[in-house]
Amino acid sequence: MAYWHDGCGMRDFVAIMRVRLSQSKVGRWVTPEPIVVDVDLASLGPSVRLRSHTTDISVLGEVLGGDSLGHLPADLDAATVLDLGANIGLAYRWMRSRHPTARFVCVEPDPGNLEILRANVRAVDSVSEIVGACVGGRARRVKLTSTDGEWGFRMSDVVDVDDADTDVLTMDQILERTGIERIDILKCDIEGAEAELFVDCASWIDLVDCMVVECHLDVMSTESLMDALSANGARFELLHVERNPRFGYEMATLRRIPARESGDLRPLDLGGSRVSYAAAGGDSARLVAGASVAACERVRPWQWRIRSAARSASAIVGAFVFPRGTTGIADASITRRP
Repeated sequence: MAYWHDGCGMRDFVAIMRVRLSQSKVGRWVTPEPIVVDVDLASLGPSVRLRSHTTDISVLGEVLGGDSLGHLPADLDAATVLDLGANIGLAYRWMRSRHPTARFVCVEPDPGNLEILRANVRAVDSVSEIVGACVGGRARRVKLTSTDGEWGFRMSDVVDVDDADTDVLTMDQILERTGIERIDILKCDIEGAEAELFVDCASWIDLVDCMVVECHLDVMSTESLMDALSANGARFELLHVERNPRFGYEMATLRRIPARESGDLRPLDLGGSRVSYAAAGGDSARLVAGASVAACERVRPWQWRIRSAARSASAIVGAFVFPRGTTGIADASITRRP
């Protein structure tokens, strides 16, 4: 069994088996009451917390026995990892074992999962950040529902706000709250909310270098994810896709293609004008619309504004946002701030 081969001792193996068998026909004898165990695993580290009578054991089986996270580039040296839909933190543990110096931000909405997530993070890490919220395309309050146990919570919009129990944050809000300026790995398993997240991702997608996205087929396939990325001006290479139609999901691993590899300047349609950009170093850049050029100055690390423009370039005067963490403009796309 994967639990034994992962190198845990007999005590840990017995504890895991009690959790596992709680879901079986013999559970009423082996584990008659819910328990919480802490076990040591070679690949995930010490004091991994699990609950019986939940889907925690299924998540552990996926992480130890599956390979959903194993198709990221082998030479990837991640400095920042954003885990959307962190559940109880087992994927976080797996990624942290491979990127021990990276900064992690974990986002999870369910209070029960959050309690175990905090234990699994704090057992090995006192600085990683945990955000208790859903992630979506627009900020609002929703109700969490699940028909598939603790690993399957979904957002449900409500008519009466009093029926809502959970905040939805946008990616821009999460980035602002945490101060993230670059995302080396984005892991996204948000139970169908990926459709609204990626349909309008132009303001942040160029911050991401690599992604592992679980696509739930009732709302988004891998192909529709790629279409959404392209529609938002992002170019990603599909490194691997694990298709599980029986269970209604696909796991896609992607790597961003830098602008210098894509061979163009990614023109963006702003108010009817085809606007591209020209790269420049330091704190200056240029927006280009046809033959008209507008000079820009840096306002914040990722935000630029028009400093001067010819009369013929007046249509593009306004505030523009480059991705956070952009030091040169060659790899950036431009998004107009509403």
